Amino acid sequence: METSCSNDQENVDSLVDWDNEEVVEYPDTLPELTKRYYRISEVAELLQVEESTLRFWEKAFAPLGEGFLCTRRGLKDRLYTKEQIENVRTVKFLLKTKKLQIAGAIAYIRKTNMRNPKERALNALM
Repeated sequence: METSCSNDQENVDSLVDWDNEEVVEYPDTLPELTKRYYRISEVAELLQVEESTLRFWEKAFAPLGEGFLCTRRGLKDRLYTKEQIENVRTVKFLLKTKKLQIAGAIAYIRKTNMRNPKERALNALM
């Protein structure tokens, strides 16, 4: 187990130049999101992932805080804001494209302060 954790940390470190705090960007783009909230089926179609994958990621990324990936309305409804869709997109990129494990993706998001939308907006301007 220790090996996989250290491999994740190496992968995280290879994604970011910590001296310059330069974050690797993901290549795909989304259409303009005009609604306030999106249902899980809409997000799954937008990001080309299964709904069950989104539900799994919601639980797996719970250490990043409630509402990081979606907002729950009651027991059944999952609603996603634009920011949350970007968070899911980041998770997909880290897990599918960069091949990080969940622990490594969580570490990456924490280290790059990607959970903070203001910080993300400032990074985009630079």
